[in-house]
Amino acid sequence: MGLFSEKHVLSDRLLGDAKGDIARFCFERAVEHIRGGPAHRLLMSLALFVPDASREALGHVASLPNLDRDEGLVKLEWLSLVNKRADRFAFLPLTKSFALAELAEHSDFKKEAARRWVDYLKGLCQVADSEYYWRYRSYLFLDEGSNILEAIEWSYENGTAEDVFLLILAANEYLDAVGDWNRLWTVVHRALSLARTVRNPIAVARFATIEGWMLSQWGEYEEAESRLSEALERYQEVGNREGKSIALHHLSAIYRKKGLFNKAEEFCNRAWSIADSLGIGDLRSLVNIERGKLARDMGRWELARGYFAQVRDWFEERAEQDPRDEILARSIWGHLAIVEYHLGRPREAKELCLKSLEFFEAHGTKGYLATLKYRLALAEDALGEHKVALEHAREAVDWFDRLGMKPDYAEAKALLQRLQGS
Repeated sequence: MGLFSEKHVLSDRLLGDAKGDIARFCFERAVEHIRGGPAHRLLMSLALFVPDASREALGHVASLPNLDRDEGLVKLEWLSLVNKRADRFAFLPLTKSFALAELAEHSDFKKEAARRWVDYLKGLCQVADSEYYWRYRSYLFLDEGSNILEAIEWSYENGTAEDVFLLILAANEYLDAVGDWNRLWTVVHRALSLARTVRNPIAVARFATIEGWMLSQWGEYEEAESRLSEALERYQEVGNREGKSIALHHLSAIYRKKGLFNKAEEFCNRAWSIADSLGIGDLRSLVNIERGKLARDMGRWELARGYFAQVRDWFEERAEQDPRDEILARSIWGHLAIVEYHLGRPREAKELCLKSLEFFEAHGTKGYLATLKYRLALAEDALGEHKVALEHAREAVDWFDRLGMKPDYAEAKALLQRLQGS
């Protein structure tokens, strides 16, 4: 077999054990065999991704027909230049550094491939075309979270503000899903500064809304109100009524958390008036969730149950329709659960929590996951299931600590301490 006999192929063992010069020599000899062909384009394309890439993504970035793509990937595997896990491909760390150097030597290809890379990732993030679109969920991009974060950095240096804004909306969903709120704050805050600089009112409004929501979760209500008021002004500036309804509903939540129930109700009613007049069912449901929370916090349990039931019924009617606010749809059982618990029905509360958890443990946000764990622990404690209640209370407090969340934290901590002492 000559150069590519078994002992000369770039094996995992060789790359893991060899000194840099030996590994580079082996890499370069292997690349000579593929230079100028589909496998070479795929090798350089993969260098853009962290930590790995799908077959489809590589074909798109390398700009190859499917047959050439698949044959090229087989060749890269045979040469042990890449590792395959399921249908995703990755380098060993040392091979990645060599591949990056190879990519740098082909500047024209690098420029074109990087643009295709960003456009491919943007394509995964692009969903329904409305102000409420960024609340809809397509799970394909969650597998590309690390690549999206890398593409954001590339876009700041080489792309456009619009590249940055769209990718960061996806990064918001990804980082929320994995529970990395510190990085989420960093990327959104940077994007908000850019949006203000380029005077893009919609981008300002969206990122100010995300910051306002995060600040409210951290209990920093004055700062949260400031961001959401800015968002409301920008939406008013461009006449975006969907955005106004979203901002008003978030402001209502802040006043509710501060115990200003009359003001919360006023803002919630304003949000509802817009949502209802627009006839957008998911937006109505978003506001109805807040109406239910307001009734809940005022101890009006049957009223809260009615609002939450409206949301449940709406999403059940359109279960097969897409897009829809999937997180909102799957969260409703958790909202109903706390009502059932306070109405003295812990068994029903537990079943509802478990129904929501099935989704949130796989795809949902870690903040609401923590809330669900706390509510589940309450129900289990009421049912005398103290061992599992302790486990779930501990998980809830752990996530509240990691995220810095204030709502429900003191109550969950008190429950955990009581269960630990029992």
